[in-house]
Amino acid sequence: PSLKITSEIAPDVLWQCDKTLIRQLIQNLYVNAVNYNQPHGWIHIRLRQLNSAFELTIENPSLDMPADLVEHAFDRFYRGDASHTRQVDGLGLGLSICLEIAKLHQATLSLAITEQKTVVATLAAPLHRAEV
Repeated sequence: PSLKITSEIAPDVLWQCDKTLIRQLIQNLYVNAVNYNQPHGWIHIRLRQLNSAFELTIENPSLDMPADLVEHAFDRFYRGDASHTRQVDGLGLGLSICLEIAKLHQATLSLAITEQKTVVATLAAPLHRAEV
């Protein structure tokens, strides 16, 4: 309840995807933004269309980010060092599962840390499904 949630959602962005899997991916990114936020922090969600693709970002400030976060965030069982986990439940599988869901949809999933010490998770994909 102490987090401020804001968004910029482009209208009419339609993506052919597995609704259940993508819901799991987005929910995991959101829960991570909540769990690894700072007291009285915020979450900003942005969805925009870029030509025939889209980009979804979830950004939040975080305290004491592990130095190897960007490099290892999608590794199975990665939780950062114990001093940075702050008693957050989980096994370190969420982001690795999200990455596999993204790949299944010909999408990319990345994590970045900005100069302002915010974490930005980005899901990007073409809006048309590749022929198999």
